[in-house]
Amino acid sequence: TQHHPKEFMMSADGQYLLLKQRVTPLYRHTTKAEYAVYNLHTRDNPEPLQGFPPHIELEYVAWSPTGHSLVVVKDHNIFYKPDVQASPIQLTTSGTPKLIYNGVPDWVYEEEILGADNAIWWSPQSTYLLYASFNDTRVPKFHFPRYGDLDNPYTEDQEISYPKAGYPNPSFTLYVVKLSTREERKLIPPPEMADWDYYFTTVVWRNDEEVMVTWMNRTQTFAIHTICSVSNGVCNK
Repeated sequence: TQHHPKEFMMSADGQYLLLKQRVTPLYRHTTKAEYAVYNLHTRDNPEPLQGFPPHIELEYVAWSPTGHSLVVVKDHNIFYKPDVQASPIQLTTSGTPKLIYNGVPDWVYEEEILGADNAIWWSPQSTYLLYASFNDTRVPKFHFPRYGDLDNPYTEDQEISYPKAGYPNPSFTLYVVKLSTREERKLIPPPEMADWDYYFTTVVWRNDEEVMVTWMNRTQTFAIHTICSVSNGVCNK
C-alpha cells in the first residue's frame, strides 16, 4: 500500500510515527483523515490503527505525552489505546452527528474560542485525559450554500449550529478520566458562574493532579482562572 502522509507525528518515546493521510477538511481546523503507524525500529510497512477498519476516516488521533499510547476520536466518541498494538477502549458513547461532540469542538468552539481541531488535554504523565463534551441540541441551525470542486457546478446545502445574539449557546461539560481505571469525574464550574451563560476558554495542566481552567461569561466582561483538582473535580480561584 502506498502512503502519502500530509502530516506525521513521532511518539514521545521515539518508537513510532503516526501518519495522517487522505485528509478531508471540515471547517477551519477540523478534518477527517486516515491514519497509519510506522515502526521506526522494524521499518516494516506502515499499518492501519489496530482495532479500527482499514481506510476508516477518523476525526482526531494523537500520541500521549509519554510512551506511545494513543487517543482517537471516531464519530464524536473518544477511544484510548494504551499501546499501538492494544485494542481500543471506548471512553464515551454519547457522540451524535451534529449534536453531541466528545473530544472535538463544535463549530462555535472551533472557530471562536479554541481555534483547534480537538478538545482533549493529556496530563503531563499521561495518567489522566481531560476532554470537553459539547451539546448543540438547543443551538439554532444555520444553512448556507457551499461550492465544491470544478466537476460539480452546483452548490451543496451546509448546516451548522450557529447561535446568534440572544439565542442558546452550545452547552458543555469538562470531564477527567483516569486511564488506568477509566474512572471519570466531572469538573465543577466555580459558583460565580452559576447565574451566567458562560464558556471555558483555556485548559492547561499544572501538574498531574491539578489543571487550570479559565471560565468566561458570554458577554466577555468577567473571567475566572481556577485550579481544578482531579481527585474531586472542584475548581477554586
